[in-house]
Amino acid sequence: MVKERGGTARASRALNREKTKYEISTYIAILPDYKGFDWIFATNTEYGKIFSYVRYYKKRWGIETTGKELPKPPLR
Repeated sequence: MVKERGGTARASRALNREKTKYEISTYIAILPDYKGFDWIFATNTEYGKIFSYVRYYKKRWGIETTGKELPKPPLR
């Protein structure tokens, strides 16, 4: 249950496709006023601690922005 101080909530649905049943889960994580920001995540991964969402997001964002900053070789 998501509380005023933050937390996670799980929503799941069943999907039936070609005689196979899949369970699809989505986690909503809310972390208000952490390091000066309010954080809200929608993901299919559940972490043990709410602060882990921020840590993994920052790592991923660093990888994505680093890739954009690398010089590209000239086209010939």
